[in-house]
Amino acid sequence: MYDRVYGSEYKADMDIKDIAKEVRKLLKAEMPEFKFAVRIDRYAGGQSLHIGIKEVPAGFQFVQENPNDFERDYRPMVWTKQLRDAQEQARAIGMRFNYDGSDSMTDYFDVNYYCNASVEYGSPADAQQREQEQQFRVAA
Repeated sequence: MYDRVYGSEYKADMDIKDIAKEVRKLLKAEMPEFKFAVRIDRYAGGQSLHIGIKEVPAGFQFVQENPNDFERDYRPMVWTKQLRDAQEQARAIGMRFNYDGSDSMTDYFDVNYYCNASVEYGSPADAQQREQEQQFRVAA
């Protein structure tokens, strides 16, 4: 119905389970300083691939002062460019096996799977992020 955009590694016969295995290999090869958890979910109407960041390199910064919150009362901290870049790179790796023929203007969604990347809840990276946020709140 709509034009599809295909990822560079897309293969029509690959199952989401096989895609997750390939994504794990690529993440290890292209982002060796991080540790990841790659999980799949199947549900009525689709499937998803979640990339969780479990461990980060030493000295990694998660949050910084929000330069747009002058009163420091609304949102005093925001994610760093370093964290956003790591999430974006991991998601880009995950999207290599996907296709997208969606048209959000008409509420039509046609993807091989949905993909997201974030800090894995309960992981060492999550603990570090919470610690940095707490230190930031105390300093503010």
